[in-house]
Amino acid sequence: TVLTNLSASPLPGHATSDILDRMLDLEPRNWSDRALERRDRAEAAAGVAAGQATLAQVPGTTPSRALPAFAGPYSHAGYGDLAILEGPNGLRAIYNTMPMALAHWHFDVFRARNERPEDDDLNGLRFAFQSDMAGRVSGVLVEMEELAGPVQFARQVDPGLRDPVRLAAFAGRYQMATEVVTVAPLAGGLGIAFGSGAAAALTPEIDGAFSVAGEPILAVRFVEAGGRVTGLRLTRPSGVFEGPRIATP
Repeated sequence: TVLTNLSASPLPGHATSDILDRMLDLEPRNWSDRALERRDRAEAAAGVAAGQATLAQVPGTTPSRALPAFAGPYSHAGYGDLAILEGPNGLRAIYNTMPMALAHWHFDVFRARNERPEDDDLNGLRFAFQSDMAGRVSGVLVEMEELAGPVQFARQVDPGLRDPVRLAAFAGRYQMATEVVTVAPLAGGLGIAFGSGAAAALTPEIDGAFSVAGEPILAVRFVEAGGRVTGLRLTRPSGVFEGPRIATP
């Protein structure tokens, strides 16, 4: 074994090859120089490939939705958590504390640029956002490793939509066109009651809306302005209905 605790250094491989040459009575070769030549050729090829990357880009396309719709928490069982954030200059990604700026490439595909010099292996990673049958951004494919296929990160529910303190801010009464809708705490979450009807549980969804127990075609979203909850929006197949908040608990 030759310096096996130095896995980040090419020296063990060079020393091992040199020792084998001597043991087998082969003509000694400068393995360090040979490795440097291979590295220089690889870097030159990579530079050419990077310069021609735009040949694979489809020009004249735009994202399918506004950038905030892509922001949120994503996760993979093996690779862990990935955060997509909206910043003043566009989208950013943070993976294992490593930040990346995401620039639009084509369609719903973005290309990463490392924000720290030590993360240069992240430069050029492509992020392809995916949608579900409801049109929501449901996941993102990321080219995590060159020799492996893209990794599917599934979008997760915003943790804040499970926080009792945040949920309490949504409680109140809302005036819709034909009835008053009441939102109140229910079983550790939120419930919604239409008129004098019984309350049904609200479940947070990946797009920031809530689904209603027993009402699979109904989506509930709270309208916020200036840090305050100002209204309620109900989305049904027949249309979108919105009403103002008229009372707090």
